[in-house]
Amino acid sequence: MTTATAPATRIVEEGDDVTRDESWCFSGDAGNEALSDRIVPPFRISASGAVREAMGSRHFAALRRTVPGALIGTHGMTFGFHCARRCAAPTSPDATVPDDCNFRFRVDDVDAQTPSNLVEWLAVDPMTKKLYWEVFGADGGSHVESEALP
Repeated sequence: MTTATAPATRIVEEGDDVTRDESWCFSGDAGNEALSDRIVPPFRISASGAVREAMGSRHFAALRRTVPGALIGTHGMTFGFHCARRCAAPTSPDATVPDDCNFRFRVDDVDAQTPSNLVEWLAVDPMTKKLYWEVFGADGGSHVESEALP
């Protein structure tokens, strides 16, 4: 586990960009979508690969030890999954983890008996294949940590 550093700036050329809407990383019919295995260059990981690798990460394993009901949302923006988009702005370690340049997904506690079952947001940078999450301190401050994914 390391404190995050900003990846290099990404520059997008003009022209068609399939990542402009959310549909590129889903497959199937509306209402029956699944995460796609499609890798869109220059990304190095697909939507389903990002979730699969995050679920196999050391961070998620540690999270499941403290929150056994932790589950990653994979059913579109309404349920906490956002597709990555190619963008010219770098991912900033000072920014909130959910960032349009990354795959972003909500982690919920399915066993929670509270009005909000949100545990945390995770982000996977599709260029560097790094998992990011925000850590909150007792003083109310926060910082972003990261883990390289295989």
